[in-house]
Amino acid sequence: MDPNVNEETVIATGSTASGSVRKLILNILAIKNSLVECGHNSIVIDISKNFINIDGKEYFLPTVNGNSNSNSNSNSNGNGNGNGNGNNDRDNSDNNNNNNNNNNNNNNELDHDNKFNRKRRYDNVCDDSNVKCKKLQKGKDRVESDDENDKSDENDDNEYEDGDDRESSGLSGPTLEIGRSLHLLLQNISKLPSPAPTMNPNIFESADLYNQALLKRLDSIISQEEFGSRPGFLETIPADDSNQKESEAVIMPETDLLKLSEIDFSRCKEETIKLLSLQVGKIYDNFIQSYINCEIQRRSRLRFCVDILLLKKRIEIYCCLFRNRKKGQTVKSQSIKKIVMYSKPTRTSVPKIKTNDITRLLRAARRIERLLSISNNNWLILDAFPNLTVDFFKSTSINVSNYERWIKFVETGELVTEKEGKKLYKKYKYEQDCKREEYLQNIYENAREEAAEALLMLGAQQESQEGEGSQEGQYIAV
Repeated sequence: MDPNVNEETVIATGSTASGSVRKLILNILAIKNSLVECGHNSIVIDISKNFINIDGKEYFLPTVNGNSNSNSNSNSNGNGNGNGNGNNDRDNSDNNNNNNNNNNNNNNELDHDNKFNRKRRYDNVCDDSNVKCKKLQKGKDRVESDDENDKSDENDDNEYEDGDDRESSGLSGPTLEIGRSLHLLLQNISKLPSPAPTMNPNIFESADLYNQALLKRLDSIISQEEFGSRPGFLETIPADDSNQKESEAVIMPETDLLKLSEIDFSRCKEETIKLLSLQVGKIYDNFIQSYINCEIQRRSRLRFCVDILLLKKRIEIYCCLFRNRKKGQTVKSQSIKKIVMYSKPTRTSVPKIKTNDITRLLRAARRIERLLSISNNNWLILDAFPNLTVDFFKSTSINVSNYERWIKFVETGELVTEKEGKKLYKKYKYEQDCKREEYLQNIYENAREEAAEALLMLGAQQESQEGEGSQEGQYIAV
């Protein structure tokens, strides 16, 4: 092979390659060059699977409709006139010309089809790179949004409260089922012992089965004292760490046991079996305690969310005091920005709390608080069911109006319409704004009263000092 001729030219123009194969190879080489320009290193085409593997990722390879390019127009002109050789040569020449013309026409059509398919495949392959670029840009925009406030109160409220209603669906079957269970629990919550028991994983295979068993038990009793102790319900008592470091008994080796006399052998054998069995019992207790600890952590996380919400509300109040807000900057965005800003370990480091993270956490906390409000702030309504987690309240699949419908369903057992749900949310939001405004007014009122009292006391002290000074002057004159 001539060293000056590159390998691609040899493959594409080889004498053994037919026209269709030659065109196919040229198209493959063009696709390869395009993919290399996109920055890909490894390209594997598996025709048997209709997939193309690029840098370890598989893409579907659309099937191209095969067009037969071997149209043979044989014009046999055997006239039998004694010029056989000449006629045969002319016939062969005509056949070759016809075949070449047909091949060229068909190859031109195939070339057009392959150009279209090549462009479509190139677009499909490069689509992954475009998606990556879009994701990077989206992440960049999200980081930048962490340092900026929303442009309007309405946008801030939508993002802060629960997202756009248009992206949220209605109430799903599992959500309604847990709502129905909570409604039944709310009716019998006075019968539930405190702290609420939790599920024994060795008795119940799922939290739903445990919830139904708990509701059935509450429905069968009249008072809390009748609940009693049952195998399926575990007491949520924290582990006692003081008993964890007990010294383990020494187990006699099997060989030493066989060296003992017959009487000692039987006695020591039974004692060894007992010690091993007791160790199994301790491990089993730790196994059960691990479930109890997880349940205690679940309940703690719910309370942590509400604690964060209460502190955030106080930050809002401080942001409102003698505030000098920029246009488009809401109290909510101010408070969240402060939380994110002061979560930085150092001035130049990345904040531990992201805007999106604290927003989702506050959404969960607000929903937890709403559920508590219909139970007179009784935490048993949240502690009773082990599948009522923070993630359940974080979910964006339920918008604010549908959540109000769900709360109403838990409270009354009746599901109101979506229109009514929107009215309930507006009412709730108005009440919250009024409470905050009233709280602020009370702060200013108390501050004015305290300032007035301080002025009165200061005036009384000055009068007292002046009176003492006039008496001293009288004594000196005498």
